[in-house]
Amino acid sequence: MSKRALTSLKISALNILFGLVVVGVTQATPGTITSINKGTASASTAAASSTSITPFDTETGKISVSLDAIGTNDPSGGTVQAQKPVGGTVRKAYLAAATVPGGGAISNTDITLDGTAVTFTTTVNCAIGGNNYLADVTSLVKPKLDAAPAGLVDFAVVENPDLTSNIDGEFLEVIFDDPTQVANNTVVLLFGAQNPNGDSFTL
Repeated sequence: MSKRALTSLKISALNILFGLVVVGVTQATPGTITSINKGTASASTAAASSTSITPFDTETGKISVSLDAIGTNDPSGGTVQAQKPVGGTVRKAYLAAATVPGGGAISNTDITLDGTAVTFTTTVNCAIGGNNYLADVTSLVKPKLDAAPAGLVDFAVVENPDLTSNIDGEFLEVIFDDPTQVANNTVVLLFGAQNPNGDSFTL
């Protein structure tokens, strides 16, 4: 059975399934947001804790965010989409993946995006028994998205058919430099694995 989620994904679902949370703040006056931990750790070193989520990237400017996710047991894979704004260009893009409880580990050859193997640089064990994975896929999606017209742009996601029942799904997040924005926005990305019984994290 296939399941897909667009921008209405709830933060609680992101925490448990993918460990990736997006927090957005609109700044009417640049420089007025002072309470956010900028989380300057790179994706390869972020999310050291298996019981919480940690900021790993903060972007500010005239930007917008596209979010999409997929979960399927179809060995032929499925599609995630990015919503490109008019005149937008990719600043950053990340792909998160998760295994089901008891699903074991996946390698850097087990998930492809438009035919290219995704290299996951961060792995976090989850309290529920699965693993969360994070990859910087900016170089994989930027050429296609920058050249595409505004609107929805498809990317094919294919999992190792021997492991697809162990993989919960994938989540694509793209930050665009967006000339249609009239105010500066701040986007904070957090990654890790929250304990479903409760824990805390800091922005």
